[in-house]
Amino acid sequence: METALAIYEALIQANVPPPAARRVAESLEKDMSSNLATKQDLHHLEQLMETRFEAADSRLLLLLQNLESRIVIKLGALMTILFGVASAVVAVLR
Repeated sequence: METALAIYEALIQANVPPPAARRVAESLEKDMSSNLATKQDLHHLEQLMETRFEAADSRLLLLLQNLESRIVIKLGALMTILFGVASAVVAVLR
């Protein structure tokens, strides 16, 4: 409301007729209160983003751990196959 009053007074000092000054001030106040973010709005957004980033970090870590486990299992299986093949080759060569 202080902003609307300051705008109204500035318009009056600029020789704008009072009814027009009032409409402009009220319109600007309405637009500013509905379209601009307040410090509280930004603080809430910041908290929400932090929460979501933490959740995304947790999911990414879980995915990386899962991927690492799969790679280790596949490498183990590959090494088993390679040792089996190597043993078979050595057995054939003897």
